[in-house]
Amino acid sequence: MSRNPTITPARRKRAAQRFADALALQRAGNLAGAEQGFRQVVAGDPGHAPALHCLALLRHRQGALAEAIGLMQRGADGHDADASLLNNLGNMLREAGRADEAIGAYRRALALDGGNVNARFNLARLLLDAGDAAGARTGFESVLQVTPGDVAALNGLALALLGLGDAPGAVARLREAVAAAPGDAAAAANLARALLAADRASESLDTAREAEARFPGDLRVLNALAGAQITLEMFGAAEATLRRVLERDPHDLEAWVALARALVEQRREREAVDLCDACIARLPGRAEANGSKGIALKQLGRLEEAVREFERAIELNPRYAAAWNNLGMTLIDLGETARAEASFTEALALEPDQPEALFNVIRTRRNGPEHAEEIRRIESLADAGRLTPAERVSLHFALGKAFDDLGDFDRAFGHYDRANALKRRSVSFVPEKFLEWVQGFHDTFTAEYFRRTRGFGADSERPVFIVGMPRSGTTLVEQILASHPDVHGADELTLVGELADSLPARLATGGTYPRAAAALDRATAAALAGEYLAHIAALDPHAARVTDKMPSNFFHLGLIAAMLPRARIVHCTRDPMDACFSNFIQQFGDAHFYSYSLDHIAVYFREYQRVMAHWRAVLPLPLHEVSYEALVDAPERETRAMLEHLGLPFDAACLEFHRTRRAVRTASHWQVRQPIYRSARQRWRRYARHLEGLAAQIGYTDPAPP
Repeated sequence: MSRNPTITPARRKRAAQRFADALALQRAGNLAGAEQGFRQVVAGDPGHAPALHCLALLRHRQGALAEAIGLMQRGADGHDADASLLNNLGNMLREAGRADEAIGAYRRALALDGGNVNARFNLARLLLDAGDAAGARTGFESVLQVTPGDVAALNGLALALLGLGDAPGAVARLREAVAAAPGDAAAAANLARALLAADRASESLDTAREAEARFPGDLRVLNALAGAQITLEMFGAAEATLRRVLERDPHDLEAWVALARALVEQRREREAVDLCDACIARLPGRAEANGSKGIALKQLGRLEEAVREFERAIELNPRYAAAWNNLGMTLIDLGETARAEASFTEALALEPDQPEALFNVIRTRRNGPEHAEEIRRIESLADAGRLTPAERVSLHFALGKAFDDLGDFDRAFGHYDRANALKRRSVSFVPEKFLEWVQGFHDTFTAEYFRRTRGFGADSERPVFIVGMPRSGTTLVEQILASHPDVHGADELTLVGELADSLPARLATGGTYPRAAAALDRATAAALAGEYLAHIAALDPHAARVTDKMPSNFFHLGLIAAMLPRARIVHCTRDPMDACFSNFIQQFGDAHFYSYSLDHIAVYFREYQRVMAHWRAVLPLPLHEVSYEALVDAPERETRAMLEHLGLPFDAACLEFHRTRRAVRTASHWQVRQPIYRSARQRWRRYARHLEGLAAQIGYTDPAPP
């Protein structure tokens, strides 16, 4: 700025002397005297930038931020304003939450002195916070040209690279930062996060563990450790880590939300709801807490309540794209397709590249040539490094469905194959251990076992177990049965598996299930039955029958027969190739770790067939078998037969199952909102040349070869 022409040389000289005297008082520690001196300078020369600068810094130290900013702004418009003043003005504006004005101040500083490293660093940091990753990268790179090895700049540059999708570049920069400053906890934590973004979850976990050993209790490191644990589905360990975070900082919203997810993933949804309520009480007005509560309620099947929580989250933050997406998914579960599609549209309007919303939109519509440009964009996005592994998995599954709709089956299979390959990196299925586990059912639940346990358990006809290979029609069968006025559809209950897993402790056998079940006694069987019956009574105390459609309960039919000897079993079957291929192209919410490899699916399917053959030979419960193909061809005939097996009269509502309003929360919830259709039959043939190995492994004999 030019000097004020109204200030005479004499006045300027006196101002310079007073300013020097005030600086001397400040250096001597006489801050009150210094402040008085700076004010005298400004009184005589209102545009004296150095005095305004010093006075603003003093007032800032005294906690008068608003006044300090005003003084700085006067100094910035006064004469002799320099880059240092403008940089400090930017810092104060940033502290006051006035980010746009702070960016302007830093840019003015650099216009006066392009070599001011502090202003350049501060501008880059603020651009990063504002989401301008490209601008931040340029800024941090220019800082590093002047001060190579600057750890803060390396950290900032790495975060900018992550924002641009360059996770490998971020990892390289953070390794430099850690090497330059081994004692910098932020660099170590950021390295763990960058490795996670680079799809190197195991390395991320190891890095976070090493950092936690070096910086015990550091919250940044603990949050990074929890992130790796959640990605690797170590939810119990993540829970413990996150509770440590919240013990130290109860206001860490990220930790609250992550802990709620860890509880939900452990099927402890009620605890998650309570946790979210505690978070809402402590941190009111934070939309993420309501969003997390909505997810837990959705998993509990309390869908109307979940809708209210997502709507509350959107009320708090209308730009909360994830809440719009989750609202749409919940509305789909309720059968409100039109409202759901509107919610997905809102989510994508806010975040056009949100993977989950893109997945849901593609899954709900019939994709045609008019969507080609959007699909090409999603293909580019699916390979972008800035997405998490889970997000890339979702998009590749969605693209598989899109190209299937378009009739490009080779390209569709390529995306399904890529989705499964990515998913296999974060799950574990060991065929040898699985085979050993399944053999335990054959060895334990023999004809002699059922003779010994005859008369055990509870005499109730209420439970109905719908079992079979996943994607074999279990959801369709339950929707048909649940349309009967005397049937409550409970969806997939995890309780049988939980009761089974509790047997070793209950019986003090020291072994594991299923072999531990060999020691089952009358009292334990009665206790198991009582817990199961109490659970379904809480769901519906009046229904004559309650269906539990957990497909994998086919493993537990022996235990079910011992504890509930009058239960009904409906076994769903489907063409083996259709069933196996449908598992491969389905993105499951959790478990089903075998389903991400055609080889593993073959192992699982063979053992499913073998254990069902065993039950047919020894199980004292009648099995009603319903073929998906027969149900599609003759729905009334097959429905009447199922109801007869359940001991219920025929009701025409069962044939109008798609009109039944109930929560459906499994992978097939889209299909049961439609009348029966035949298009899913023999779908595997479109991909036959990719499935020759699968057919050979399961011993498939094609009944109608081309």
